[in-house]
Amino acid sequence: IESPLVFLIALNVFLLIVGCLMDVFSATVAVLPLIIPLAESFGIHPLHLCIIFLTNLEIGYLTPPVGLNLFISAFHFKKPVFSVYRAVVPAIGILLVCLVIITYIPGLTLGLPEALDMTGSVAAVEKGADGEAVEGEPGEPGEPGEGGALQQTDSDLLLDALLDDEDDEDFDDDDDEDDEEDEEDEDEALDEEEETPEE
Repeated sequence: IESPLVFLIALNVFLLIVGCLMDVFSATVAVLPLIIPLAESFGIHPLHLCIIFLTNLEIGYLTPPVGLNLFISAFHFKKPVFSVYRAVVPAIGILLVCLVIITYIPGLTLGLPEALDMTGSVAAVEKGADGEAVEGEPGEPGEPGEGGALQQTDSDLLLDALLDDEDDEDFDDDDDEDDEEDEEDEDEALDEEEETPEE
C-alpha cells in the first residue's frame, strides 16, 4: 500500500472487524501500538488516527453478527437478536457516512485543536555526555549529534502515556493484593489470641 487513501480504507475495514471482536480497552492495548507507526509513515496525525480508531470501534460494537452492543441490547430489551440487527442497520449506515467524512476530512478533527495550538509538535531530545536527556533543536532522523539525537513524536508520547497507565493499574492491583494479605494476617492473629486460653 503506497497511497494514504488506500491505507485509510484498509484501516477502517480492519478496525471495524476488530471492533466486532474486541472491547475498546483490549483493542487499544493490542492494536493501537501496531497501527500508530504505520499511520505515521503515511503522514496521518496521531490525534486524527485516534478519532478514526474510536469511531470504528464504536461502529464495530453495533455491527452484526457479533457486535457486543447488539447482544446487550437484545438482552436488556428482551428482543430477539435478529430484530435488533434489523433495527440498527439504518444507524450503522449513518455512522459509516460519518466515518468516511471524519476519515477523509482531517480538518474536522484537527481544526479546533490547531486553532487552540493543542496538537503538539515533534519534540527533539538530545542526550548529553552524562546520558541525561536534554532538550535540543530537532535534527535529521538517523543523524545524531554529539550525544546522539532522539526524535520523539506525538505518537511516542501517546504510547508512553498508555504504558504508564498500564503500569499504574498493575501497581494498584499489587497494592490491593498486599492489603488483602495484611487483613488476612491480622484476622488470623486475632483468632489465635481468642483461642488461646487465659492462665
